[in-house]
Amino acid sequence: MSATEDMAMVAQIKAEVRKLSNRNDIYNSICVLEKEEKLNENTKRMIYIPKTPKTPRTVHEVNELYHY
Repeated sequence: MSATEDMAMVAQIKAEVRKLSNRNDIYNSICVLEKEEKLNENTKRMIYIPKTPKTPRTVHEVNELYHY
């Protein structure tokens, strides 16, 4: 192999390593996001937050609510 071929091979290897590094970074980011999402879902299931009652918007709705 000549020096030129060696340099081309080194450049190709570096490019492949960069691709793998980028894929690994993306994979790790996705894993972190999925872990956070799962934690949020589990937290929501463990903490009970009752819904607030609906507030009537009009006099007509108040009358219907109290059967006037």
